[in-house]
Amino acid sequence: MALNTHMSIQQKNTSKEPIEIPKHPIYEVFSDFGKTQMFGLITGAICAGTMEHFVNYNTFMKKYEKFFISGVGPIVEKGLFVARRLAMEYGEHKKDIKLEKKEIKSLEARLKNGLIVGSQDALKDFVGHDPMYFLTMIAGQSVYPDTPAWLISIASTIAAVGMVSVAEVGINETRYTMLKNKFKKTGFNSDSYYESRFLIDSEVDPRIVLDSVSKKFNLGNYETWHYHDRYLDNKLKQYSARVPKLRLRLRRSEDTGRTLMTAQATYSRAAEIVQKGFCQHRYFPIKKDKIYYILNPETVIDGNIQEENMPNNLSEIKQDNVRKLLEKYSNGNVICDVEYERMKTHNKSSIMASADFVKGNENEKAPYHVIELKTVKETDLLKEAIYYVLKKFPQVQQTTFDKPDIPKALSDSTPQIQFAHQ
Repeated sequence: MALNTHMSIQQKNTSKEPIEIPKHPIYEVFSDFGKTQMFGLITGAICAGTMEHFVNYNTFMKKYEKFFISGVGPIVEKGLFVARRLAMEYGEHKKDIKLEKKEIKSLEARLKNGLIVGSQDALKDFVGHDPMYFLTMIAGQSVYPDTPAWLISIASTIAAVGMVSVAEVGINETRYTMLKNKFKKTGFNSDSYYESRFLIDSEVDPRIVLDSVSKKFNLGNYETWHYHDRYLDNKLKQYSARVPKLRLRLRRSEDTGRTLMTAQATYSRAAEIVQKGFCQHRYFPIKKDKIYYILNPETVIDGNIQEENMPNNLSEIKQDNVRKLLEKYSNGNVICDVEYERMKTHNKSSIMASADFVKGNENEKAPYHVIELKTVKETDLLKEAIYYVLKKFPQVQQTTFDKPDIPKALSDSTPQIQFAHQ
């Protein structure tokens, strides 16, 4: 089948690119916490300058002026943090009413959330920012005694925000490692790899792309698998911009009939490879950590492989320890089911390439196929493969969205796919 060069998703005028890149974790924390600290910066500068004036009228305060000047700002600013969050929630509530959204949170619920988040800001400030701010203020006044206190306060606030941002990212990474270890102690395994995902119109045969990539990079024989992924709602936290998903997966080999059923928690974080100099294309690989448990260790009776059906929900998982752990992070509600046929070819020492024929609503095919490139550690080779696909096949479009999220990422002009709920 020849490539149809006149029909591609790119030509369907998507209203927004199906690319979503999170900010760097340190920048994200610095930006969010920094906005809160703007109040602290202004308050601290005013309070420090005011206190510097008043300590001259009290002998005791004059004796310990460095401590009074350094401590007044952190004390006064706490109430402003909570007030800021309350004002933001009130503004969002008014905005929702003005836009006449279908689902509008009650003002009481929004203000409650503002109070909680504002209190968290104040606690983070007290535990992390204040000690660093206090120490840098004392140091600044000692090293530069002739510098106005308000100026030292501004510099100390900015420096402390930077230190807190680095520390918070470090703490999040530690928590993420602890979470993975918790799953591993229950018997889960884990894989980490890089992947790049492309969309191509369903009227184009993706096997042509697959054949070309296979020949270019000396990949192995083809395998065909049927996949059924059941995505569940989850309460897993994000760590450093990694997006969590919880799913049950059943896959069956069309070649051998073998089935493999797993419970998986995945964490994905997209990024853009920084290019040196001018480059025709941009590259958006995704780093994925897959934490999985094999629910159906292969059972053979009288020479026949015994198949099992995928659980409809978490309560049907037979392994008690696995079920109890997953129930801590999900109430078991099914978000959507995604089914697709996958053709793949790979070289274990380099990359894997696959083409997924996604089913849409009522088993109709989706208006697109998904092409994926994956590697465990050969990131330079992955970059080369991405460039090859983009250059040779202009019909494809990169995306950082996973299969259940792709329909939302496409424009209104592209037919929307609603995966069946069960």
